[in-house]
Amino acid sequence: FAQYGLKVVFLVTPQTSAARVRQLDALADGFIYLVAAAGTTGAQTDMNADVDAYLSRTKALGLQNPTLVGFGISDAASFAAASRHTTGAIIGSAFIRLLQTTPAEGRTAAITEFVQGIRG
Repeated sequence: FAQYGLKVVFLVTPQTSAARVRQLDALADGFIYLVAAAGTTGAQTDMNADVDAYLSRTKALGLQNPTLVGFGISDAASFAAASRHTTGAIIGSAFIRLLQTTPAEGRTAAITEFVQGIRG
């Protein structure tokens, strides 16, 4: 991977043991993708107490790689909640929907507005 400039990224779920998370962290050289919820990407997920506890547990492991949370992150509120215990969050489906529903000539402005809205 390295010879092509690619990073190794592993996915971790709430069910992944702490020992396994540490093992994946030792093998990764990109970031650790924390899956916030079971199900399909793009499904709205509340950052409920269980998800918050999972992210907090993972943060307490003191991993060497950045941690990014994904699945259900679609707006400033879900981004802020997800980022409390992580390096950041991944917004996928909401961004793709924006691209699909915005005419090409308006995409630059729409993307700028979307990102600024997330950052607050």
